[in-house]
Amino acid sequence: MKMGNILFSTDMVRAILREVNPKTQTRHIAKFSIYPHYEPDGDYEAVSVNGEYWLRIKSDIPGECYGVSKKMKPRYQVGQVLYIRETWCAGPDNEPYIYKANEVMASVYDESEWTWRPSIFMPREAARIFLRITDIRCERLQEISEADAIAEGELATYRKLGHDTCTHSQPMLEGSMPMPSCWKGCNCFNAKENFAGLWDSINGKKDNGAYAWENSPWVWAYIFERCDKQEGEG
Repeated sequence: MKMGNILFSTDMVRAILREVNPKTQTRHIAKFSIYPHYEPDGDYEAVSVNGEYWLRIKSDIPGECYGVSKKMKPRYQVGQVLYIRETWCAGPDNEPYIYKANEVMASVYDESEWTWRPSIFMPREAARIFLRITDIRCERLQEISEADAIAEGELATYRKLGHDTCTHSQPMLEGSMPMPSCWKGCNCFNAKENFAGLWDSINGKKDNGAYAWENSPWVWAYIFERCDKQEGEG
């Protein structure tokens, strides 16, 4: 299978590289070709056969299913290896490439000598991080769980409940492992809301808001793991 590539922002690259709760999921808009009888508020499900997906009306009647979209394939496939494109620049002779996500190198970055280049222009030979797709789900955006939001790289934060921190648990220190919820069930921690805000900051205005969080568009949820470069060149 041919090696692919995927773009990530500097913050998301850092989330993938961190040791505690690294980013292992990413969601992309799924742009199905919809049939006229599709209703935005209808009860649909995504089904897959041989790597192709389409949408159909949910039905409790055996054998009864009405397709509402054409078949399509996600951009990436299970088992495919991807190299990450990230913000970079050509470095000195002893350091061919410098990456903005590498905070140590970025701290000694000299803009008079080097210029950060957008991730879309990063050549394959400059890639340092490789991912293998282990699973793909096609789902509505708001189906994301709290655990999924954390796997997307979102750190849970305290929700204001009339006090600065949850009274049921110890304050969460910066850089510590995020918790999916308070043990008392008051949802003091919420990575899902953080993810919703991030999603809208990137996709909320596309196509006149069609892909905003509140509309819960169909998305590809790609689950991945880190791997070696050699695994994508076999």
